[in-house]
Amino acid sequence: MRIILVLAALFTYGIASADVTDGEALSNDLCYDCHFVDEGEMAELEATFDSIKGIVDGSVKHRKKLKLTDEEIQSLIEYFSTFEQGEG
Repeated sequence: MRIILVLAALFTYGIASADVTDGEALSNDLCYDCHFVDEGEMAELEATFDSIKGIVDGSVKHRKKLKLTDEEIQSLIEYFSTFEQGEG
């Protein structure tokens, strides 16, 4: 039973870290041209799944149109959550 729990934990950690890694790559490609992500700006802007989804569907005004899947949006949020507001 312990081995199953350990494997489940490792699998879950792998998924979470992949989400953060994917989010970092997306952020570098899409966000860093205009935002200071690692300095807490996304927290100041209150970047959430819903706010980014709004940019994707056009209901939230944004400088450029974004085309992202829900999984990609979640990866961005996971990455943004690794920074505290004002941290650089």
